Amino acid sequence: MKETDHATQRREERGIDKKDLEEALKYGEELPCIYGRKYKYKGLIYIVDRRRRKEITCYAESLQLKKVKLSNDMELKLRVAKISLAKDLACWKSNTVLVVDTSGSMRESDVWGARSRLDAVWICIALDFIAHRIESGNAGFYDAVSVVLLGESAPVLIGK
Repeated sequence: MKETDHATQRREERGIDKKDLEEALKYGEELPCIYGRKYKYKGLIYIVDRRRRKEITCYAESLQLKKVKLSNDMELKLRVAKISLAKDLACWKSNTVLVVDTSGSMRESDVWGARSRLDAVWICIALDFIAHRIESGNAGFYDAVSVVLLGESAPVLIGK
């Protein structure tokens, strides 16, 4: 199978062997795709042209995070905590500021399980920082977290 320059570059960046593509075409699950044909196999996604003659790109399947639904009681506690935190700094248990690099280098796709370095950062913040602290009891409603994006400017994404 022929490959585009882009596909070659992506495979090299991501450490994906061309033999893996052949297995994906033979054993993988075909998914809907508007750009050609898409195959998923062993955590990798491959896009090829409609006639399966040219590889367009490939990447690792992103980890999927489950959305957690808050109970009405938790939503009420969260609203009360936000009001309290805004009015009285003394009620803050902790204040963590996360600075997230959003520069061009974060678009690189060399982290397994994420489409880019930036996606990997969001996954780590969600699972390794926030979820872990909540599940272990080390954080609660009066622990403040701010996320500042570091790029051409530095807007606060989430504050208080």
